[in-house]
Amino acid sequence: MLFVYTPFYAHDMSPFIGFLWLKPGILFHIILLHFVILVAFSFIFLWNSYKNEQKGDFKRQIKLVLIALGIAFASGSMNYLMWYRVPIPPVANVLVAVYVIIITYAILKYQLLDIKIVIKNSLVYSVLASIITIVYFGVIYLSEHFLKITIGYHSPIASLATAILVAVFFVPVKNFVQSLVEKHIFKATYAQIAEQNDRLRRQIMVSERYKTFSEIAKSVTVAIRDPLTTLKTYSHFYHTKRNDPEFLDKFDLILAKEIQKIQDLTDGLSKYSSPEPLSIERAEIYSLINQILDGLQHQLSTQKISLNRYYDAKASCWLHVDPKQLQQVLTNIVLNSFKTMPDGGQLWIGAEKKDETFSIYVKDTGTPIPKDQLEKVFDPFYRYQEENKGLDLAIAFSIIENHGGKIFVEGGKDSGNEFIIQLPIR
Repeated sequence: MLFVYTPFYAHDMSPFIGFLWLKPGILFHIILLHFVILVAFSFIFLWNSYKNEQKGDFKRQIKLVLIALGIAFASGSMNYLMWYRVPIPPVANVLVAVYVIIITYAILKYQLLDIKIVIKNSLVYSVLASIITIVYFGVIYLSEHFLKITIGYHSPIASLATAILVAVFFVPVKNFVQSLVEKHIFKATYAQIAEQNDRLRRQIMVSERYKTFSEIAKSVTVAIRDPLTTLKTYSHFYHTKRNDPEFLDKFDLILAKEIQKIQDLTDGLSKYSSPEPLSIERAEIYSLINQILDGLQHQLSTQKISLNRYYDAKASCWLHVDPKQLQQVLTNIVLNSFKTMPDGGQLWIGAEKKDETFSIYVKDTGTPIPKDQLEKVFDPFYRYQEENKGLDLAIAFSIIENHGGKIFVEGGKDSGNEFIIQLPIR
């Protein structure tokens, strides 16, 4: 840093495209190269962490930090163009504000930092820094005043030497005070706090995984036990009624029905645990919605459900999606609505493009989901009535999340529920 104010770093200020700008010295190139290497290693480290991390808030934190840093460094790097006489002014500096916005969002949404610790650290260290700085300048002033009185010197070089000597003395003092603060106020160093938070986060992740596994295992047990119990009951009477044609016909129907239940369960578990990779292609979303609804017309009429489309049938919007998986999502949600209306009802399908988001609405007049259960709707095997259980909604949630979209439900009213799917337009 001592050489920053020398020609080794910069020299010869001159006008350039309306600005007064310096020319780089040999030290400038070295410092810039060092900076670029550090930034490159930082991005490599963050990218490797992002790839190795499982789904969750920590992965989202890394993703947001990568985006924020990418914008900040890309816009900030324009400052260096004019050093090398590239006639592009640093107009992109305003984008550095986007970095602050993204990091703030990450802090508030995904707890990127423990904000209480940050504020506490900032206040304590700010006060200590102010005290140390005041004492530092006080020592310099008193030392210089004393030397002027005793030996009567007026040399700026001597003043600079005195400041450096005092600064060298104050570095260990600052480190000592900092260690005392960390030990007695925070009870740990910043590195130890970070390690404790990381350990706690991983313990919570393990606990959540165990809880999820436990709930799925219990639900699978119940789901398999029901058809097995039915099969066991009928098989018990098989030997005594195997000559009864009516019983055999009924047994054949029950056997096929219960085996299909188990087959559906294993298929659902396979799709949920190992989802197919997305096969993204450009698709016209309104046509895709119409195809799906046309394919369900027979079931709609059979169950006496009236379909209402409140979107422009001639509208057009192209999205990059996996048509097959998106078809599965909408089919799962519509079939879920069917189950809530065993005696018929109304089904409304809506769609609209707004800003950078395409939204699909599925509203029914079926049994409403209780408000306190809305957050659990997309959990595996969640049921809010006997007919609605399984993995259909959990699979739909997973597919939409893999598309970078959102899916949620509004219910708890006197009649009906509304599922809302939001997909990014890109």
